[in-house]
Amino acid sequence: MLLALRAIETLNRRFVVVALFCAGAALLSATYVVFSHALFPIPEPGVPLPPGVLLQKLLLDLALAAAGSALYAVVFSAIGGEVAGRLWRFGRPLAALRRFLQLWLVLALLQAALGHAANALHQRGAEAAAQGVGMLFLAYSAALVPVGAALMYRTLPGCDDAAAAFAPYGRHPGQTALILLISLFALLVMVGSHPPGDAGLAVRLQGVVPLQLFLSFVDLLLFTWAFHLFRHDQATHVTGGIEL
Repeated sequence: MLLALRAIETLNRRFVVVALFCAGAALLSATYVVFSHALFPIPEPGVPLPPGVLLQKLLLDLALAAAGSALYAVVFSAIGGEVAGRLWRFGRPLAALRRFLQLWLVLALLQAALGHAANALHQRGAEAAAQGVGMLFLAYSAALVPVGAALMYRTLPGCDDAAAAFAPYGRHPGQTALILLISLFALLVMVGSHPPGDAGLAVRLQGVVPLQLFLSFVDLLLFTWAFHLFRHDQATHVTGGIEL
């Protein structure tokens, strides 16, 4: 648990960044809920949404994914620089966006695609397939931040081998299991506590905003934990000619 404590210490040093990140993520979720409530009717079981509504929902989801990815790219890069130190070259927001926006956007779009597929199957009554895709969605979502952290860390000099980027997880299975289990637990809390889709706007906001504050902090903690894991791994293994 030493690396987890180091991660908490890192976040304590960047408390303002952490607060802004969590508040920004909660604001994006609240905005999404407000627009969804205003624009989209509550779907009836077994009745697919009209194509026009589906297109509007897709555009709203794309906007949320782009804004959320930009937030993750900038804040995670700032925290990554706090952990990696002088070797990190993407501490400034514009540099972080140029280097990491595409990465987080691709990861977010894949997550959204799985979620849409599960919902579409559920609306069509294909419950077995919907449950299977839903389980895949949960597994992917739990691994999303650890995967993104590894792909960001590989931008350090001498760490550009994509295959080797995930090797530290294999060399530290206990730490990796803890990171994934905590991520999965946070997602299950989010899913289990999420207000129903037919709830009123106030009820949905009261449910979604605290949950998003919780999930965004967990994401940031796990990202920081993963970066400390990679740095610790480089301190004990020479990778690409670099030993920290």
